[in-house]
Amino acid sequence: MFFKNLFKDNAADDKDLEIKDLTEDNERLERRVEEVKSERDAEIEKSKEIAEHDRETQEKYVQLLEEKSEKFDLYLDYQNKAKELSDEVRRLKRELATALENEKKAEETSETFRADNEKLQKKITKLERANKETSA
Repeated sequence: MFFKNLFKDNAADDKDLEIKDLTEDNERLERRVEEVKSERDAEIEKSKEIAEHDRETQEKYVQLLEEKSEKFDLYLDYQNKAKELSDEVRRLKRELATALENEKKAEETSETFRADNEKLQKKITKLERANKETSA
């Protein structure tokens, strides 16, 4: 009977040890669950921060695209104005060349008239002398 009681006591001690081990395992698991929850919460917070940063980055990107679009529009306007001014400069140069050509022709005509005028003045002077000589 001694052995029987000894095995009963050992069996009870084994059950107590098993319960104690299971309780410790349960406590460890609960602590691990809390750690995992804490890590999950930290990851959720981190993902929220990343999402916010991503949203801000997208807003900045859109703003930069809008600015770039505005600057490109200005560039196109300047290109169009430069072309218009270039065309205007060419037109004015043609007009200037025509005006200079007309001025040169007018000076040539003026020189011709001046030469003719001088010849006529000489003839008038000769005729006036001849007229004075015949009248005197």
